[in-house]
Amino acid sequence: MRRDLDRLMRERDIAGMVVFAHDRYSPAMYYATGQKIHYGIYFRGADGRAHLIHDPMERDQAAAVGCEHSGFPQHGLNRLIDAEGHLRARSGGSSARPSPRSTSADASPSSARTGSATATR
Repeated sequence: MRRDLDRLMRERDIAGMVVFAHDRYSPAMYYATGQKIHYGIYFRGADGRAHLIHDPMERDQAAAVGCEHSGFPQHGLNRLIDAEGHLRARSGGSSARPSPRSTSADASPSSARTGSATATR
């Protein structure tokens, strides 16, 4: 079925797709790429062009996908996380962590209990 993606996307007038793998095994990422990428973003157009942005530790799996690929550091992801905060911190996820620039004095007692963090600029 994976080899039918381009045809199916054209038939359904879908211009492209984006698949996210965030911190865990993603069946959708495995289906789209054929590799167990745990942390990455896969872009694919209906014309078959694809690009995978991946964690540097997964470069061998990314190369096995067979499309263009690059690592998150090439796109400044760490700088963006430092500037904007971690996604889990904003969503109140269980493994939220404060921005490296915030201190315990920056967070209110209630935000410490909920797992959110306050970043200073």
